[in-house]
Amino acid sequence: KSWGLIAGVKLPTGNTGANFTAGTNAGQPLDAGLQIGTGSTDIILGGYTSGSIHEYGWFAQGTVQRAVATDAALAGASYRPGDAYTINTGVRYAEFGARVTPLLQLNIIKRQADSGTGVPLDPITNVPVSGGTLAYVAPGVSVRAGDGMSFYGFVQLPVYQKVNSLQIVPQYTMTLGVRQSFE
Repeated sequence: KSWGLIAGVKLPTGNTGANFTAGTNAGQPLDAGLQIGTGSTDIILGGYTSGSIHEYGWFAQGTVQRAVATDAALAGASYRPGDAYTINTGVRYAEFGARVTPLLQLNIIKRQADSGTGVPLDPITNVPVSGGTLAYVAPGVSVRAGDGMSFYGFVQLPVYQKVNSLQIVPQYTMTLGVRQSFE
């Protein structure tokens, strides 16, 4: 069994001044939520625990992300991304083989609506066009390559999607990664 704390900072990287390139809004600034960057510095705090039961390994992790400083110059509008709460839990089957480990995760994210003058409102419901709750099941695999290196991949498939107003939500997402352990 192990446990630990998670702490991080998200810096205000990414473009916050992009404009619409076509349509009736061509040349006008994109809505703050559509910009590549948020213009905010965020603090990320959380914790994790992991362990094993017989041939199964398990983990649980939770984080909170909150903007603590925002860039008020986003296309001349104020903008603050909504707080995000995530819970991830999963299992792995350790007895499958020496190199290949099947994995299964459940990922849940609850994101509050963005706030500020740069946040568009739904013209019918007057609700911010951001925020919601999403849940995914994510089957995956990890493959050991040797010398402390392994590769992993997941496909996140939505099992629950409830968003404020009309938003684009993914039909699936894919994650590929490399992990290096130093001993």
